[in-house]
Amino acid sequence: MRGRPPEATFAWPLTLAFDLPQTTRLKGKGPPMSAVHYTQMLSELTPHTRLHVLQLLGTCPGIHFTSGRRSVKRNRLVGGVKGSWHIKGRAADFTGSTDALAHAARHAARGRVGDGCTGPEEVLIHDTGSGVHLHVAW
Repeated sequence: MRGRPPEATFAWPLTLAFDLPQTTRLKGKGPPMSAVHYTQMLSELTPHTRLHVLQLLGTCPGIHFTSGRRSVKRNRLVGGVKGSWHIKGRAADFTGSTDALAHAARHAARGRVGDGCTGPEEVLIHDTGSGVHLHVAW
């Protein structure tokens, strides 16, 4: 069907079919995040959310996956809202340039990963005190 992104088909455990940075620093703070850490964050998401995150990472260059599932305690520490989609493993945050985040937000809003997929619950580019980022919940 024209205008519809290709369906994502991934097996888990997965071999990433796109390049992840060997390391990345979040706003120059803290230890570098390795591809192993990316894989761990991906594994903690719901399968459906994982497909969406992989689709965004594979089609939107310049974005970096920075947050996925959070414990209630971690969510409270980062200033997340009560009942956050992150607690359910159904949300992801991404950083990148303004242009990269805008491109990814547009892609996320229309992205579908299979029959019956209704798309995201939330697509926000905002700064909640930790810097400007794209938040998407599925």
